[in-house]
Amino acid sequence: MKYTKEHFKSHKALGEERFAQLEPLLRQKVADGVTAAQSSSDVRTVAKLTAQELQFVAKDMPLVKQPSDLEKLPETLGKKKEFAFSPLFSPELVDHCCRRGIFPLTLEVKRGVFVFAPKLHTERAVVRLVDEPMAPIPSQSFEDGASPPALFDPRDCQAKSKVANKCVFYINRPEDLSEALQLIHLQHGENWLCAPLRACVVEMLRHPDAYETKMTLFIVRTKPSPRAVDGDDAPASAEGELVAAELGYIVGDIYTSATGAYRASGCGTLQLAVLGVWLASIGVRIWDLGMQLDYKERCLNTVLLPRNKWLQLVAARRALISGDLVQQARILSALQHHGPQSCSIPQGNKDHRGNNVTGAPTSKPNRDSDVAPAAALATAAPPAA
Repeated sequence: MKYTKEHFKSHKALGEERFAQLEPLLRQKVADGVTAAQSSSDVRTVAKLTAQELQFVAKDMPLVKQPSDLEKLPETLGKKKEFAFSPLFSPELVDHCCRRGIFPLTLEVKRGVFVFAPKLHTERAVVRLVDEPMAPIPSQSFEDGASPPALFDPRDCQAKSKVANKCVFYINRPEDLSEALQLIHLQHGENWLCAPLRACVVEMLRHPDAYETKMTLFIVRTKPSPRAVDGDDAPASAEGELVAAELGYIVGDIYTSATGAYRASGCGTLQLAVLGVWLASIGVRIWDLGMQLDYKERCLNTVLLPRNKWLQLVAARRALISGDLVQQARILSALQHHGPQSCSIPQGNKDHRGNNVTGAPTSKPNRDSDVAPAAALATAAPPAA
């Protein structure tokens, strides 16, 4: 497995030598923030802006004073604007945004000072995780000429077996939280997932029963070496390195990807493949990936959904799940299972048009592509000593 940091924003800005010097400090800053949030009885904060600065920001974005303001946001923003703002960072406000299909973003309004910036995208990239209609949205509601949203197929991610065989997967494990947020910070810098919003995320992960929005932390680690697991003098907690992480959230039966990071070649792709399979296995029907990007369309089969249809979809799926106590319990139970996750990829091949070929044998990957067969992604942690 090849480790890399060249794609880290901080690495690009600082250079190899300077990054090596500052990486421990950057990690410690995030770790301290996580520790503070975990020990705090109230993680809410307010951006340090003067009255004049608040008025200046409000010229371009409507002010959200309370959660009820979010109900009127589509009308307030009009067809083209996407951002509102609030100086308050609050888990409750984040929850209310997510429940309404509004992404909980932030914006840096002056050096080192962020405001909470709920974003209502004009369109969102989505894909089905199960082979059923995305009620209540008919196929003609999607972009002109498009067929109904394609079904997610993990084989399109082209995950590599030599990477899959070395990894295990975890969901919402508390001991991964600080390290995962450190990795995300190293790759992206102090971006929209700024310190005040990280504190809200920590709070929502710690107390999932208090919020309708279920924060989700998906982790990829290398498998512990046999010595680390079986050695007499090895600590009981010995485990592999964290090589990829994704933060997202579930509302109803819709999962939204928020941000992620990786530090080993192939692990980001593997994470996408296994995450999609796991989401479908627990009853999540739709994967929302926010802005459309080439890799999302190519690897995940996403299509664009206009704002009005997106809001209808969120409201309908949220209402549907609110009356399904069994499905609510199923998702919550899956998020609270912190042990290693086992995922599998559907068997079979595709023809040259990308269609499934029934009954076709699954061949071994060739040495050039090394694409993982289904069995290679059915993983679990090695048994403890």
